[in-house]
Amino acid sequence: MRNSTRGLLLAASLVLAGSAFAAPAGGIVEHPPVQQGYGTGPYGGYGPVGPATSPAVVVPYLAPNGITVYPLSQSNNTVKPGPNSTVKVNYRGWLADGTEFDSSYSRGQPAVFELNKTIPCWQQGLQTVPVGSKVKLVCPPSTAYGANQVGNIPPDSTLTYEIDLLEVSN
Repeated sequence: MRNSTRGLLLAASLVLAGSAFAAPAGGIVEHPPVQQGYGTGPYGGYGPVGPATSPAVVVPYLAPNGITVYPLSQSNNTVKPGPNSTVKVNYRGWLADGTEFDSSYSRGQPAVFELNKTIPCWQQGLQTVPVGSKVKLVCPPSTAYGANQVGNIPPDSTLTYEIDLLEVSN
C-alpha cells in the first residue's frame, strides 16, 4: 500500500508539473525548474540560477527587467555587443501561443541591427551574449512593445526570440 501511494503521488506531481519538465520539439525546455538563489549566469549575467548538474536542464538567468536568457549554445568568444554596437543575427520570434511573427531564417539571410534601436529586451539581453552563441530571450511586455500593437503582435505580449549572434561591430 505504501509503494502504491508513492506511485500515485509521483504520477500526480508529474501531471501537475506538466510542460515544466517536457522538452518540446527542438529540445528547448520552455520552463525549466529554477532553484531559489542568485548567482552568475553562463555569460556573466546576475540573476536566479538553476541546477547545472543535469544536461537535460537549461540553466536560465535573469537580465534586467525580468528578461529571461536561456543559453542554447555557448561560444568561447569573449566579444560581446555594447549598447551602441551593430549586431548581425539569425533569429525567429514568436508569441506566447506559439505563433511565429518574424524570422530572418524565413527571409533566407541574417539581419543587421543597431542594438540601441531595438527593443529593450534585445538591448539588455544581447549585451550578455558572446559572439557565436545562441540564446533564447523571453521578453516581458514592458521590455518589448508594451501596450502598443506592432504589426501582428498584440498589445501587452510576452515575446520569445531565438537568436544566433553571428557578428558584432562597434
